Formats: sequence, C-alpha cells, structure tokens
Amino acid sequence: HNRCLSKSSQPHSDKMYLIKVVILSLTALFSLLPVTGYSQNLNNTSIASSDFCDTIPFEYIRGKMIISVSVNQHVSKFIVDTGAPLLISDKLQSELNLEASQNGTVRDVTGQTGKIPVVSIPEINIGTIRFTDSKAMVFDKAHSGMLNCFGVDGLLGSTLLKHCIVHIDTKKQIIILTDKAQNIPLQNSAGIKMKLDANSRPFLKLGIGNRSEIEVLFDSGSDKMLPLSYKAFSRLAGKRLAQQKGKGRGSMSSGLFGAGKEGDEYRILLKDVRLGSAIIDNVVTTASEHKNKNALGMSVCQYGTITIDYLHKKFYFNARQQRMAYQNPGFYGFAAQLIDNRYQVSLVYEGSQAERLGLRRGYHILKMNDLPLSDLSEICEAFLMKIPEGEPLQLTFADENENIRTIRIEKEY
Repeated sequence: HNRCLSKSSQPHSDKMYLIKVVILSLTALFSLLPVTGYSQNLNNTSIASSDFCDTIPFEYIRGKMIISVSVNQHVSKFIVDTGAPLLISDKLQSELNLEASQNGTVRDVTGQTGKIPVVSIPEINIGTIRFTDSKAMVFDKAHSGMLNCFGVDGLLGSTLLKHCIVHIDTKKQIIILTDKAQNIPLQNSAGIKMKLDANSRPFLKLGIGNRSEIEVLFDSGSDKMLPLSYKAFSRLAGKRLAQQKGKGRGSMSSGLFGAGKEGDEYRILLKDVRLGSAIIDNVVTTASEHKNKNALGMSVCQYGTITIDYLHKKFYFNARQQRMAYQNPGFYGFAAQLIDNRYQVSLVYEGSQAERLGLRRGYHILKMNDLPLSDLSEICEAFLMKIPEGEPLQLTFADENENIRTIRIEKEY
C-alpha cells in the first residue's frame, strides 16, 4: 500500500471550500496551539504500519493544512498541528461514543488553565497508515471560537506524527508521511538538529543575523511567520538584531479558554532569519508580553518545503532560493477577536491609521467591507474573506457609547 507521490494522491481541487480565502492581518493571532501544559502524558500512541509511504492531499485554508482522517472508521476533517497533541471535538466524541477515561488539566496558549476530558481511541487511519491506542483531549466545539470557521473536528498533533517523517509542500498541497528518509525529496536541504519535548513537539534553532540564535517550536497550526516571546525580542533588540515598528496594548491570541490576557504587543523587524543555509531578509513579525515560546509557523512554507524527521530528530528546509526577501502581507493597524460572541477590537497599534481614525480596543465591529458580522457564520465569512492586494478596508463599528461609525483604513507595511 505504498502510495508515495502517487497520482491518486494529488489534491482534489473540486473538493476545495467554495469560500475564497486569504490571510487577513487585521484578525487576531489565532494560534491553534491550544495547550502548552498537560497534567498527564498523551504520548503513548502506537503505530501498526511499517515500511510505509503515503501522500496525503490537503486543503490549505488561511495557513491551515486540513486533511481527512478516519477515526474508528468515521471520516472527519483535522488540522495538522505539530504544536499540539491529538485533540478531537466533543461532537466527534459523542458520535463515536467514546467515554472519557480521565480529565486532563491544561494550560492554553493564553496562560489560562482548566480541565478537559481525555479519551482513548482504538484506531486512527491517515491514508493507508494505521495508528492504535491513541490518547486525545476533547475540546468544546461550541466554544472554540474561530476554530469553528474551519469546519474541522480535530487537531492532528505531534503525539501521532512522532512515528513519521513528515514532508510538507504547500505548492503541491501534499503531505508525505513515511518511515524511510529515502522516500523524501531532500535535495539541497540542510538538516538542522531538532529536539522533541515530552509530547513530541519539535523544537529547533534559527539564526538571527550572524550573531545570535533562538529556539523555536515548529508550529504548523500557526499561520504566522515567526511570532516571538517578549524575552527573545528584548535580547535581540539589545544586540540590534530586532527593531520595534509598532506597539499596542491588548491581546492578539486566543486559546481553548477564550481570548488571551491583556498585555503589550509589538510589531518588529528582524534584519534576517537564517534557516539552515537559507536566509530570509527583513522579516516583519510580532512579539507578545505573555508569549513564553517562539514559534516558526506555516508562512515559512512559501519560501520552501519543510521536512520534520521525528524519527531521527532532524528538520529540513529545502529553500526555493538561497537568499530571499520577506513577502510582507501588510496590516491594518489593529487586531480583532471573538469575545462574548461578538467580533471585538482586541488591539490597536499606537500611531497607526486605525488609531488616528478613532478605532479603540473593545469596540464592537458590525460590518467589514459591507459584510455584516451579527453571527458566527458571518464572522467566519469575514475571517476567511479575500481582500485584493493593497485594497483598503471599510469598517463599521459601535464605540463605547454605542455610536455607530464607518471608517476606511489603508493597508500599512
């Protein structure tokens, strides 16, 4: 059943979502790394396949890789998220009649803690590859915020992927899963040593300039390039390798338990990022007061293909060119999140056009480019909406006195 790069495994464009999609930099930094701490080990999954190689097509929706996964012979959509363990929705738990064996205490990416159920799953199949005896955390789908916009019932995390060599090609929209390195196109790739934490999440080191390194989690659940902790930003700024471009007070992240803590958020410029032998110049990214880990997200895949060799603890980046300029998507000077079932401004950068036009944190966004935002389906449409490159954004909002205003914001770089 070896289907490595078989024709039958190529992406099916007729099955793509009908809605047009693009990354909107105005939206919250919605990280699909929902848990950063666990009260028990989730890493005991077994694999029943050997000498395997399969090519899995994925839908690429707002920087998220969405694949079909068979869970106890029930096919569902999952997001491939190397920064998380295995998670399933309470809806899928109910459909499969899985009883919780225990409750796990977790801390989400925002620093909030809570208890969620843990279930055992006898069999999971990804293509022709079979996994057994998996532990999965169960999330509340109704309260998962923007995760609902993707129409998925789970996150496929490193507690399963640890059994594989994982090759990601966003141009072809395929993931290759194998246990043999010779099945992966690694030409011109530089192997970087990688370490795995207690739940097999992959960490590696990146060069910043030619004088410093930082440790990052490769988080395929993040659509960003390189969001940093405030500690890392401060250290790099002290070495004149990072420059502050903007600052705001509020939150850009959401987790399992809602919007993140209020804190200082920074927009920063890194002179260059070195990934193996490849260099990406003038990377614009963010740093957050409450973020305690650095992450390398899926935006890096526009510059080359990625291979995560969990078996030999190596990370490969096959760059399209040896030196590349960062493709800055720009931003609109603010962030927004789903808070109390309303789409609210969660952050406005100081000195931005959005601030000069009167936008403030806490304001309720009513319309975006004439799209109403009265319920989750409308909010999802706006969240996934395509805005032509360089086009301004028209925003209608209610202020603290419920006065309704409409402003037009130009994209900034």
